[in-house]
Amino acid sequence: MDHLRIAFRTDSNHEIGTGHFMRCLTLADELSQQRSEISFVSRDLPSHFQHMLVERGMTYRSLPSLNGAETMDELAHAKWLKTSQINDANQTLELLGSVTWDWIIVDHYALDHRFEKQMRSITKYIMVIDDLADRVHDCDVLLDQNFYHDQQHRYIEKVQTHCRQLLGPSYALLRPEFKEMRQFVRQSAGDVRKILVFFGGVDAVNLTGTALEVLIDLNLDVQVDVVIGLQHTHKSDIKRLCNQHYFNCHVETAHMAELMAEADLAIGAGGSSNWERCCLGLPSIVIATAANQVPISSELGRLGACLYLGSIQNTNLKEIKESIELFIFSQPELEKKSRIALSLTNGNGTCCVTQEMQNKMRVEILNSDKNHPIMSYLNDWGASRINVNIVHSANDLLGGYMLYLVACGEILSEDVIKKFKHALVLHASDVPIGRGWSPHIWSVLEGKNTLTVSLLEVESKVDRGAIWLKTKIKLKGHELLDEINDKLFKAELGLITKGMCAAQEISPRIQENVKSNYFPKRTPKGSRLNINKSLIDQFNLLRVADKDRYPAFFEYLGHKYIVNIEKASHEF
Repeated sequence: MDHLRIAFRTDSNHEIGTGHFMRCLTLADELSQQRSEISFVSRDLPSHFQHMLVERGMTYRSLPSLNGAETMDELAHAKWLKTSQINDANQTLELLGSVTWDWIIVDHYALDHRFEKQMRSITKYIMVIDDLADRVHDCDVLLDQNFYHDQQHRYIEKVQTHCRQLLGPSYALLRPEFKEMRQFVRQSAGDVRKILVFFGGVDAVNLTGTALEVLIDLNLDVQVDVVIGLQHTHKSDIKRLCNQHYFNCHVETAHMAELMAEADLAIGAGGSSNWERCCLGLPSIVIATAANQVPISSELGRLGACLYLGSIQNTNLKEIKESIELFIFSQPELEKKSRIALSLTNGNGTCCVTQEMQNKMRVEILNSDKNHPIMSYLNDWGASRINVNIVHSANDLLGGYMLYLVACGEILSEDVIKKFKHALVLHASDVPIGRGWSPHIWSVLEGKNTLTVSLLEVESKVDRGAIWLKTKIKLKGHELLDEINDKLFKAELGLITKGMCAAQEISPRIQENVKSNYFPKRTPKGSRLNINKSLIDQFNLLRVADKDRYPAFFEYLGHKYIVNIEKASHEF
């Protein structure tokens, strides 16, 4: 495949928070390293996030702002969208619909199968990033990076059977600096000397201020680092408190991994930061600032990876104070939380997700004979493309986006075919006319100078699949086998390339129900010359004879003689 074209549909504001956008940006950064073309579709995205996209060479496509009341759907988070899914889908299609996308990635609690189905017309694949498992999706990959004791069952009947589910913190979307910093951290041991406070980029109810109030009251001999986002509504007050009490205040920092690695204890929210802290083995006191954070943080608390205090509505200053004192005065508790947290994720999640996406885009070519003359053409063609795999046995097929059968004699099982979104076969005839073996050779033997090559869907009934594409080859009647093959192989590679690029636009045609001839498999006997006929009469047989596999020959006086012909390269 060539470099991927990928679009993200996500939002960020005071109500939604920054987590959805930031984890999408983390994935987009990794995909950009692979030279993918990235676009973000959002409504009223904060300006500093827009600048972040522009600085990275990504495209921001803005949905129109909404004025007045809009009809919304019944989903629990429907108000996040500010309109209906159908309206949002239509507006998104207007922004994206002029090209075909390899992936559309949706990270939005207010979108489900109704939006995703509308995107099918412009994309090869859809990925959904979710945490809730509270709605039905129409997607090819579903990513839920959170830990649940029942995670293997949460999306039953919410995604289709073909959907690849990436579940658990081994797929956590963490920026590369967390993986890099992990190699330098060790399980926490010793006293608490540094405390990190971070409640997300928005922190709408100012839990940061609450935590600072507790820390100021405790008057501990520790260094305190406070991280807030540009959107924090109490930014000025927090900066003032930090200055007064010699705390370090970091606004929209790019050094979060470093701050976490240096800290001995964190106080924070239960969103994506959970996995950043776990990656670096940072013991934490967690308060759920939104309903979706409750089950995630509760599971981590049950495992012993953090001290979970509950939701924001059920947490008070006294509990926060007592929790800080617990870690200050209990080294074993600190060590236990650090050890368990470190075991949950290693920071490779983003790479794992991008690899899964690449696997889905893989193109494989199955050729039964590694010595077939087309192999040099296939190898040259594949060398200039990303994620193309050429194999000679169905047992070696990995699965992916497209499978092409090229000079393939194997009959594939349904299980193998299901590994691919599209399974296609090249056939050198004008199907439904000319089914069977080596139809182009039989056509030349019949004296034809126009050959047709067809690209078909693989079916259990050989050569009867729906037709994707056709192309014609013109001969002049003098070409020898190498020259015929050159034209044929280039035409076949052209069909392979066009099929890859235009798969979304192609409407396969069912083969007409007409009487068709069937060409038998050629054998060495098929290249026998008749010594009683002239060379002119047998020229087509001579020029299509394969000197290595099926050489032309004649028999005379009890002996067999092989005949090879080639065009003279100069005048005698």
